[in-house]
Amino acid sequence: MKLIIILIIPLITSFSLIHNNHKASKKYLIDFCDLVGYTCVDCSSISKQGENEDDEEYAKLFNGMTFKFNFSAALIMEGDDAAIFVRDISYQGKSIAIYKLVIEDEIYDVTKTR
Repeated sequence: MKLIIILIIPLITSFSLIHNNHKASKKYLIDFCDLVGYTCVDCSSISKQGENEDDEEYAKLFNGMTFKFNFSAALIMEGDDAAIFVRDISYQGKSIAIYKLVIEDEIYDVTKTR
């Protein structure tokens, strides 16, 4: 009886860890589905973030790029790593670049300003 309990406890613990990790990875899989069709063009860190004179939130990266956030980005801090994704779309003969930033496991819709 003791042998069965000794063998079952690690098995239950292992299953619990795998099950919990699967739940966590499923959350991120849903987020990454938002990046289908986008290409990662660069990675950098945030050198400065804040609001401009029009109360728009922005982030300046160490690679020189600056982005305006289309929605609130209150959790972003200077020094955070950022992956830059872009998708080119053609509309009426014009090419439009749509950007997204992945910062600390969150995906942000942004507009490149510089």
